[in-house]
Amino acid sequence: MNVRHELHQFLIDSAASSLYIRSRSRLRPLLPRSGNTSLTVDGFPRSGNTRAAAIVRATWPDRLLSSHLHSAAALRKSVREGIPTVFLAREPLMAISSFLQFHNGLTADQALRQYEKIYGTATELADKIFISPFEVTTGDAYSWATSIAAFSCLRVPESQQASLHDAISESSIRHDIEEMALKTPWGLTEQTVSRPSEARRLGAESAKRAIRARGRQLHRCQELYDSLVPSS
Repeated sequence: MNVRHELHQFLIDSAASSLYIRSRSRLRPLLPRSGNTSLTVDGFPRSGNTRAAAIVRATWPDRLLSSHLHSAAALRKSVREGIPTVFLAREPLMAISSFLQFHNGLTADQALRQYEKIYGTATELADKIFISPFEVTTGDAYSWATSIAAFSCLRVPESQQASLHDAISESSIRHDIEEMALKTPWGLTEQTVSRPSEARRLGAESAKRAIRARGRQLHRCQELYDSLVPSS
């Protein structure tokens, strides 16, 4: 068990979540705040969080974004304070196996519990938030930004409108992701897993076996995901 991660998740999802986030210099700017934060975009780790944040920042460079907290309590706070909130959804087996590769020392049980908690909250808030499935989040960036603009009622600045296609082209977004990955709260580089080596592919299979071994937990997580992203 990764004790540090367990303590972090306990504190960030506790009644004292806001106090904990404010006490951490790397997390403090990410806290959703009414009258300040324009948009919250968050979800379970490895669900397109950095890509979504890069698109938002390229589209609305002067707006304050809350992201990368991966916290059920922060989601509730964002909705409670009337901040447009986008939840990034990804099927549990893929999201959790990727997270286990990304976060050394984390157990399948820890990751499944974290997934179940944040998805349970997203399910409760489903009629108040925008659900963005992984395939949509990682699809055409311009279409995604347009959908978020319609949901959040955020106008694209006139200075951005003419060059928006270029600003959120795949090459621009990839560059921004690699810049942002160095600034995530844990200081980890997201691109190392998004371009997996053969060793990491083998690690993914090992992670999936560990997750499938916890069938009941995985089933609960899958049910929560399916309630948010019904199969077509």
